[in-house]
Amino acid sequence: MGRKKEFPIRLSVRYLPLLPGFAWRNRNLIKAAIDMAHALGLRVIAEGVEAQQQLDTLKLLGCDVAQGYQVCRPVVFERLAQFLEEHRGTLKNIVGH
Repeated sequence: MGRKKEFPIRLSVRYLPLLPGFAWRNRNLIKAAIDMAHALGLRVIAEGVEAQQQLDTLKLLGCDVAQGYQVCRPVVFERLAQFLEEHRGTLKNIVGH
């Protein structure tokens, strides 16, 4: 498959732990959403990733990108340029392939 389109699917993982049967149902739901997006040639961005276990699971399920406190705490605009310079070369898709 060619390069993935620039219209990503945003998948919020923040509220999924509240569903009954979290471990298996949510994993299957997330995997299905990721597979469907990839079948359409889209990138998947997981939002609200707050724990290393979530990040590890998303990586195993094939998620393209993650964002949330586990990846990086918020940065105020005035400090953004400095932050990017300090992290040059280390910023990447944390989950990406």
